[in-house]
Amino acid sequence: MIDGPASRPRRSAAVAAVYLLAFVWILGKAALFRERVPPGVPPDEPVHVSYVAWLEATGALLPRYEEMHLLEADGRFGAQPSYLAHPPAYYHLLRGLARATGGIPAGTLDAATRRLRALSAPLFAAAAALFLWLGFRRAAPLPAHALFAATIATVPPLAFVGSAVNNDVLAFLAGGLALLGLARLLEGRAGGATGALVGAGLALALLAKATAGLLVLLAVAAALALARRTVRWERDPRFLLALLSWLLLPALHYVPILLRYGTPVPSLDVVDPEAFARSAFVDAPGAPRLAVVPWAVKLLKVFGSTWLSLIAHVWLPVGPLPTLAGPALAALLAARGLLRRRRSDGAAEAPLDDLVRAGAVALAGTLLVNLAWARDGYLATERLGGLHARYYLPLFPVLAFAAARGVERLPARGLARLTGRGLVAAAAVLLLVLFDAGVTARYLALFPAP
Repeated sequence: MIDGPASRPRRSAAVAAVYLLAFVWILGKAALFRERVPPGVPPDEPVHVSYVAWLEATGALLPRYEEMHLLEADGRFGAQPSYLAHPPAYYHLLRGLARATGGIPAGTLDAATRRLRALSAPLFAAAAALFLWLGFRRAAPLPAHALFAATIATVPPLAFVGSAVNNDVLAFLAGGLALLGLARLLEGRAGGATGALVGAGLALALLAKATAGLLVLLAVAAALALARRTVRWERDPRFLLALLSWLLLPALHYVPILLRYGTPVPSLDVVDPEAFARSAFVDAPGAPRLAVVPWAVKLLKVFGSTWLSLIAHVWLPVGPLPTLAGPALAALLAARGLLRRRRSDGAAEAPLDDLVRAGAVALAGTLLVNLAWARDGYLATERLGGLHARYYLPLFPVLAFAAARGVERLPARGLARLTGRGLVAAAAVLLLVLFDAGVTARYLALFPAP
């Protein structure tokens, strides 16, 4: 269960060690990626760095996307327009941290990137700690804790994206805050603190990027509906005030953007149609257009690769096949944890099960919206794309909880109850660690240390 303070038992040293090791594993990988991977290799990193530099150069609070251009290698703005129309919250955070610690280095794009990577690192560390705290606060057997922590720590894109300059870092933090608030709510604990956590998570998700905002919004809506069985949150003025107060912040961004561009989420074809027509987002005409089924198969294959490998401006092929045993076993356990419920579970586990259901609804709903958006984009540009694992990582702890519940729901009796489940969990953890270590080592080998 996700337990409240009255029922929270003392955690064993072994459980604490599991989470500490997972935290060190995540941050250790991120440090290696931050140091070894050249600037510009992670997804869209030069564009994110250019966004921060543009805010610093103009002093603007709200972006004018049509005026934003990318930095050249010499650190000066060039003629190429920016193609990311994200909200500015993450970039203002980095800009503020840079100004408080000596500014953004001038001279080269690489120097600015490495400086901003270092400033973004504490935000990612906070997000990783929050993800793991969600599991640590739960009363559960050691095997379930170990599998939860390993599932979080070994998904390849988490530390890779977290090591870079990328607004997904803020989305990760937002998802963790929202999940913590929703966990408290589903336990029957409304009030101002819970409302503030849910509101802050939702507001930061909306201010990080539109996809994260949709993902967390759907999770909040589903959890609010499920929570009404145990707590009348709609009659709690402290909860409502705290929640709604936070939502004023994203309105300060989206309303002016809607008035300026006619859409709250402008893309390059809206901001600068001529630049869009010349961009790499539009493939050369004449290529055969795929029907819906082969298009979906190809797109989902690419989507799967972004979960199982590191796909960026330098990408690593998925596999070899035997190395995927860990993710496959974890996925099977997560499916069991999500779909199979035993009568013996009782009311004690209902809050966690509801949190998993709410997260699953949000993940599925966001995936459907993104598929529709990707199909529309493909028909307009004939370019395959639009789905990446990192978009869904803000709610990844939900899938880790499902895997942990899958272990707990394995059929076993007597002495085999703990031993059998422990062996399955241990096998899954070992296979996940070997899988992630292999991906990390093979990717870093592409960039030999000087």
